Amino acid sequence: MKNIVNLEITNKCNAICPQCYRVTDGGRPNPDLVLTELSLKDIQTILNEETVRGLRKLYMSGEYGDPAIARDTLDVYRWLRSVNPDLELGMCTNGSLRNTEWWASLGKILNKENDYCEFGIDGFMDTFHLAKIRTFIQKVFENAKAFIDAGGNASWVYIVFKHNQEEIEAARQHSINMGFKKFILKRSDRFDQKSKTGIYSNVLDKYGNFVYRVEPGNIDNINYQKNLPKNDELNISAQGTIW
Repeated sequence: MKNIVNLEITNKCNAICPQCYRVTDGGRPNPDLVLTELSLKDIQTILNEETVRGLRKLYMSGEYGDPAIARDTLDVYRWLRSVNPDLELGMCTNGSLRNTEWWASLGKILNKENDYCEFGIDGFMDTFHLAKIRTFIQKVFENAKAFIDAGGNASWVYIVFKHNQEEIEAARQHSINMGFKKFILKRSDRFDQKSKTGIYSNVLDKYGNFVYRVEPGNIDNINYQKNLPKNDELNISAQGTIW
């Protein structure tokens, strides 16, 4: 039995990010995606207490959705912790959903040494909105601060694009000032267009009209992580997939 679980509790999200699998044509919702989520009862059926006690780590990192939007996310984490107090818990999020009280509650749960919450903040004050459409950076900061102040271990994950690479150092300093434990740079592996002038992804409005394009950053020595399951992970999806 694998002892690490990646749980995609929902495929719902508030954001429309240009390279997300939830959208087509760079900005329109994917019409083939049926929105759903797993309840606490669902997860207790899939992962019984005996299984949870045998796990080393469980984290929520959606290919499609944001865990913060699911109704039972906090209750699921509370149940997991009650069953296995030593279980390493993690979450990946855009951080713009819910209120500060919700994030403070999460911070009180994800507060052990190896627990974490990765906030995907791809840019800073001048560029954040270009990659995280329908989200607001000040709201993210408020929620992240509530999580941190409650004792949660927070990481700032910054996908580097051409348009935001000049704000990296300002963002890094802000992460220190806010109390983030880590500042992580990543490349995107989701660019879908190639031309003689380079690699890019177009951003369209809801009518399919071109708005702008995002391009990869041209800096070296940053992490590169493909979104592939690891051999030691059990992946569970709200879409009904287990692999």
